[in-house]
Amino acid sequence: MNILKEKPKILIVDDRPGNLLMLEGIVGRLDATVVSVQSGADSLAAMAREEFAVVLVGVEMSEMDGFEAAAQMQRNNETTSIPVILVTAMDHDDRPMLRGYEAGAVDYIYKPINPYVLRAKVQIFLNLYERRKLLEEENRRMAALQQELTATKTGSERGAPGAEGQTGESERRTAAPPRSNLELDSFARVVSRNLTRPLLSILDYLELLTSYSSEKLDTNAAGWVESSLRLGNRMRQEIADLLDYATVGAEDTPMEPASCEDALSDALTNLDAAIRESGAAVTHDALPEVHGSGKLLSRLFQNLISNSMKYRGEESPRIHVAGEQRQSDWVLRVRDNGRGIREADLGGVFEMFHSTADSTVSGGLGLAICQKIVAGHGGKIWVESELGRGSEFCFTLPLLGSEGEPSAAAEHGAPARSRSVKPRKRRPRRPTAVLPA
Repeated sequence: MNILKEKPKILIVDDRPGNLLMLEGIVGRLDATVVSVQSGADSLAAMAREEFAVVLVGVEMSEMDGFEAAAQMQRNNETTSIPVILVTAMDHDDRPMLRGYEAGAVDYIYKPINPYVLRAKVQIFLNLYERRKLLEEENRRMAALQQELTATKTGSERGAPGAEGQTGESERRTAAPPRSNLELDSFARVVSRNLTRPLLSILDYLELLTSYSSEKLDTNAAGWVESSLRLGNRMRQEIADLLDYATVGAEDTPMEPASCEDALSDALTNLDAAIRESGAAVTHDALPEVHGSGKLLSRLFQNLISNSMKYRGEESPRIHVAGEQRQSDWVLRVRDNGRGIREADLGGVFEMFHSTADSTVSGGLGLAICQKIVAGHGGKIWVESELGRGSEFCFTLPLLGSEGEPSAAAEHGAPARSRSVKPRKRRPRRPTAVLPA
């Protein structure tokens, strides 16, 4: 999946139009924008204007050959190494190959060109470029988060305006930033610097090893590389999940009147492909409007329904969402016909990476994120389940008062006046049942 806002760019450099057309035809099938120029000087000018994921350079150019062009590209881009692949009709000779590597090229392609091999090599560098951009975006996100937390800490140490006379326990609470903010700051720095970057480098080298040495690796070695890639990508996903968990609710999320039906509709839209693939049917009763964040509630429903589909039983998943009003809050229930959970494991299902021996609950952060979202709304979440007979995940949300704030009953636990739940007509909703295609 391409995570970039625009396609990555491939630069082709050769002074012979026929060579340009041939290379354009080969790499033009990839999901990238191809830019072609006919001299080394033009390639340097193009790289000064735009950013390229990979560059293909013909060696036998007249004014500036491929070796000179590759060397100049690296000198002009000291902060970022540009992957340059040299294309040549020379015989397989170690001397020009070494010269190319010294100039900063990363690979050679010899004519006659095998289009499948060339596309595979270029695709690797497109993938590496996409990962680098993702890492840069994560680093910017972490830097902004750290800056915000630093500002919060500084403001807390100075004290709120008009509170100069506060003393005792109240003043100590104001002076110290919340422990959760400090933990989030520490976690963000660890993820950004100490975990993600070296792991991505390891995966990059493994992919390059696979590309360059696939014919030289015996069966055992190829299997080891494949296993390393699989485990590395799994670790990368776990790091991304941890970062996701740490930042859920970290932004200044407004709490306002929020429709649970709209939140569920958004969640089902996001899960449409998974619902069809699993053959699931998702139904729901009329759901209330509560005091909360529609965005986070959608995420809550999405994680719970996804969990029900993941741990399905022998039958196709059947999932039902219902709500009931109590004296001081709403209780929402997501019931399924899945595998169920042993009683001994019920207490740990919302813990991070909690696993059970029978795989009825597997390590992950989906349910831990659910608990964090519910806690951020001032509610509680629990599960009622029996092995082999499905599960029912239940959580509470605050009642909505007449002015759009939490009702007094929700805040103080006072009895609330019963009211009926009416579907909102603010926008069209999905059908009450989502059936497989």
